[in-house]
Amino acid sequence: MKKTIYQKQPDLNYKSLVMVYFDGENRYIAHSFIHNGREGKYLSILYKDPLPTGDFIAGWNYLDDNSFSMVMIPEKNQEMAVEDFYAAWNPEMLAQGIEIIEVKGFDEVNRLMTDPEINEQEFVFFGRK
Repeated sequence: MKKTIYQKQPDLNYKSLVMVYFDGENRYIAHSFIHNGREGKYLSILYKDPLPTGDFIAGWNYLDDNSFSMVMIPEKNQEMAVEDFYAAWNPEMLAQGIEIIEVKGFDEVNRLMTDPEINEQEFVFFGRK
């Protein structure tokens, strides 16, 4: 697991980012990925329903299939996706740097989320180049 700490505002050169917010009780996620749409290079999907407990990927798939509270946002870059995610859950965090855990595939997230040091953080970002 490689952790990369970025100070505001780096070039977040990731094909895909999974962003996790933990409010002490529930987790909320967003996924931003290369889309090359008309209004932006990236598309960010913000899930307003909490992530089901248990397996991270299974919970994410459940939200994809069952959540009616998703917001899709065209983004010109990953920096804007991160700022929008912070703005949705804790705007005060915008002034701080972020830490991204680089993964080869999002299947690694299940294992990483069992680490208490990662699992209990307010914000966690997973990036795939």
